Amino acid sequence: MKLTKSFEQAVCIMAMLSTQEIDSPITSETINLRLQCSYTYLRKIMRKLVVSGLVTSVPGNKGGFSLAKDANDISILDIVEAVEGPVDTYQTKNLIQNVFQDGKSEYVESGTERMQAIFRAADQKWSEELETVKVAKVVYDVLKEKSLNSIDWNKETQKEQHSLLKELSIRITDKGAKK
Repeated sequence: MKLTKSFEQAVCIMAMLSTQEIDSPITSETINLRLQCSYTYLRKIMRKLVVSGLVTSVPGNKGGFSLAKDANDISILDIVEAVEGPVDTYQTKNLIQNVFQDGKSEYVESGTERMQAIFRAADQKWSEELETVKVAKVVYDVLKEKSLNSIDWNKETQKEQHSLLKELSIRITDKGAKK
């Protein structure tokens, strides 16, 4: 199974939400500016996270997104399944029927069943492993601290945007002065 870019973005969103100050949802604009992705694409990912019950959408002027449950209760498997769907790496196209067209149907059935069993077992092991890895643990490992809910991404992003605008204004002013 090859995970898509949507999964990587969803993990980043979940990391942001798990480090966001409590009672202060992150705006979609802030998430969009941080991820630097298409707003339409972001909305699709956010919708999947909301529908799966991992994220809540808070309406209103001070609205945005927040975790629907504690980061210690959200696994990487939860995110995979929310964004990519159920883990099912082997979908047969029944090509084995082309190989054994000469009336050897028992080989077709047996071969198909065997391949499906192999991948079901592999999917199960992979899923079990991802279920053990919680979002909170990943954030702790990366941040090297045990403090979730310590960042206000909205304010941080506004400060950075303000600094960028100030720098741009200075550059424009400097160019105008040189003429």
